[in-house]
Amino acid sequence: MSEVRLVVRELERDWSGTIHGSCAARAVAALSADPVTMEDLEAAVARFAKSQADSRYFVNLSLGRLCDEPYDAGLVVIDLIARLVVVDSSYSSPGHAGAVDYHEGRYSTGIALPYHLAEDWRFSNDGENWQALAEQRRRERVAKPPLEARAVFLGRPMLEYVVRETFAAFARRDEIAAAVRTQRLDNARERLAETLREIHAAWLLTPRDDLGGACPRDIALERRDHVAWDLQDRATQWSLMDKCPPGLAESSRAFRYAGFGTHELVEYYN
Repeated sequence: MSEVRLVVRELERDWSGTIHGSCAARAVAALSADPVTMEDLEAAVARFAKSQADSRYFVNLSLGRLCDEPYDAGLVVIDLIARLVVVDSSYSSPGHAGAVDYHEGRYSTGIALPYHLAEDWRFSNDGENWQALAEQRRRERVAKPPLEARAVFLGRPMLEYVVRETFAAFARRDEIAAAVRTQRLDNARERLAETLREIHAAWLLTPRDDLGGACPRDIALERRDHVAWDLQDRATQWSLMDKCPPGLAESSRAFRYAGFGTHELVEYYN
C-alpha cells in the first residue's frame, strides 16, 4: 500500500487524484514555501523533486469536483487557503518539520532534505470531518487578508512618521540643548543620537491601523523564525546537492507577503 488520494484546494478550485505516498509527502514539504495556488505548489515542490519540462509534478491530479475518498494507503488533503493539512494515511504521518528524499526524476536519490513549515499551518488526522474545520479556517483567513507590511516599513508611512517626530523634536531643541549646555560637545551629539533612537523606538512600538492594529516591531518579528529555518534548510540542501535550490517567484503571493528574516531586518536597520 503506497498510493494515497491527494486533494489540493485553492481559493476557488479543487484538485484531486491518486499519487504515490512519497509524492504527497513532498507536497507537504513544499508548504515550507507558503504556496497559495497550485502553480505556487508546483514551483515549490521543485525544491524536493527535479522539474520535468514536459510534465507537471501533480499530473495525476484533476481539476473539478472534490473527491476525498481514501485510496489504497489513505487520504492527504492540503487546503492552501485554510493552511490545513489532513493526513489520514498508513503510508506516512508528516508534521511541521521533517525531511523528504530528493527525487531525481526517475528515482529517489536517498538525499534527505529538511523542511520546516510555519507554525500557523494546522495538521489533522480526521479524514472524515475535515471539511468543517477547513471552512472555519477559510472564513477566518479570508476575513483577515495579508498585509503589505513592506509598503509601511519601507514606504511613505515610515517616512512620514520619522519626519513628523523629527520636526517635533526640533521644536523642543531649546529643552534638549539645555540638558547638555554645560556638557561637552560630544555629549550633545550623543543626546542628538539618543533622540533619533527614541524616535525610531517609538515608531517600532506604536500600533498602526495599516498594520491591523499591530506595531511594526511585532510584524517584523512575527515570521522571523520560520524564515530563518527555511533559509537554513535550503542552505543545507545546497551543501548536500552542490547546487542552489530554486527560489520563490517574485510575482508569487508567498514572495510578496513573506515575513521578515534576520537579513532583511539588518538591511532595514542600516
